[in-house]
Amino acid sequence: MKYIIVFILLVIGIITLLRLRGTYIQEKIRKMDMKIDDINLFKKPRIIVGSVYIVIAFGILFNYLTYFLMWLLDPLPDRLIFNFINFAGIIDPLAMNRIMDISASIYPHE
Repeated sequence: MKYIIVFILLVIGIITLLRLRGTYIQEKIRKMDMKIDDINLFKKPRIIVGSVYIVIAFGILFNYLTYFLMWLLDPLPDRLIFNFINFAGIIDPLAMNRIMDISASIYPHE
């Protein structure tokens, strides 16, 4: 699954950069023919988006993105995400944390 995601992200990044190359060549030909100074506003965003896709793909492939996210999100308290997830009123997020005091735990899995 990991390699499929990496392959898809790499393909998207490469296609984005190749599309930029094709746009750049067409723009250069048009400038030579018409002598119009036309500014392409999509040039920098395409470079950035294509590069980001490729960096994320290699980050997933070589696990440095995973380690970076673990380092970045480590200071957040445990179960913070449960406060933001809507369980449609069926599950109380505070009931998921049955043991409020660690010293009151009975079983090893708690």
